[in-house]
Amino acid sequence: MNLEDKLIGKLHSAQEIDEEELLIVLGASEDKIPEYKTKLDLLEAEFEVYMEANDIPYHDAKKLALGLRDFLWKDKKNRSTRDFLLPDVIDTELANKEEKVRHCVGSTAKYWVLGSRFGLKQSVLLSPSHIYSRVILDDKSTRTLLDLENTRASGKINFDNYFDTKEFGIEGLLVATLLNRADQKNKEGNFLGALDDYNQAAKFEALKDESFYNKAILKYTHGYYEDALEDINKALELNYNWINNSNFHYNKGLILLELKKSEEALECFEKAIGINNQEFEESKKPNEFEETNEKNIDCFVSIVRAKKQLKKFEEAIADYSWLMIIDEKNKPHYLMERGKLKTQAGLQDIDGAIKLNPKLENIFLK
Repeated sequence: MNLEDKLIGKLHSAQEIDEEELLIVLGASEDKIPEYKTKLDLLEAEFEVYMEANDIPYHDAKKLALGLRDFLWKDKKNRSTRDFLLPDVIDTELANKEEKVRHCVGSTAKYWVLGSRFGLKQSVLLSPSHIYSRVILDDKSTRTLLDLENTRASGKINFDNYFDTKEFGIEGLLVATLLNRADQKNKEGNFLGALDDYNQAAKFEALKDESFYNKAILKYTHGYYEDALEDINKALELNYNWINNSNFHYNKGLILLELKKSEEALECFEKAIGINNQEFEESKKPNEFEETNEKNIDCFVSIVRAKKQLKKFEEAIADYSWLMIIDEKNKPHYLMERGKLKTQAGLQDIDGAIKLNPKLENIFLK
């Protein structure tokens, strides 16, 4: 077991970790720790100068929290990077003052580690698509919360995904980092590395269902269909809201297709289409029609595959006719496939006729 795994285990058992350990679990190699602690010292010193210039007192947690957020955005232009690992974020912050870190995970990690140096009590608000900083401003009688958006210069919360968040400690930031790193490793062709990160993330309650869902997709793309089905079902078991997600049903259908469970796959694709259409009707946004149509095209193509497996050729032929209407740019392909299917259907009918009347075999053979 390497050091990162040991530290993740430490977090999983609710033990506290220090700054050096935090750097490791958020992406730094052990031999680089002294270098990045020195870089954090530089950022800390810069912020202290900023505090003095802007009359920010150490004892006022709210002013300190807001001041740190403003400091990390000072002199930033409208260019950005997509760094999410803390060492890369620190390097970006020091290397190019005109370049801001817009990745929510990287920005929040940077805020956390610097805020901790100044004694801020922190947690994170985590959703499947975003992460925010939360600063806890305790006084003698009340617990006041200050929520900060780290990817906007204004610091104002984006309410589109704010209400889907749940509050976590440092483990929430770790899980967000692991999920992003797993996705990156998968894109780089590192299947085992991606799987390991998803498995590590799945040890925590934060986005546990997302970890299993992403594991399922990863395993499906690499041919581990039985395991993929187990993981995608586990995601639903952990969070029943997946039942309303069209991508969940579509991807589960693809897994079932590979396992030759064609009837179950058909049911999944039909559910996905129903959800797509319902969401489009409820949104009342004409600009979303094309996206909905593309998703439905993918579903109908998969429905045809399932019906071919079931030898429901006539139904598959009808579906190809429908695809030619909703996906005109691929009409030549569908025409050709429909033609092949008609031949298969014709041969099936001939076989059926011969079974009913074996004497017909000689006629068809002539």
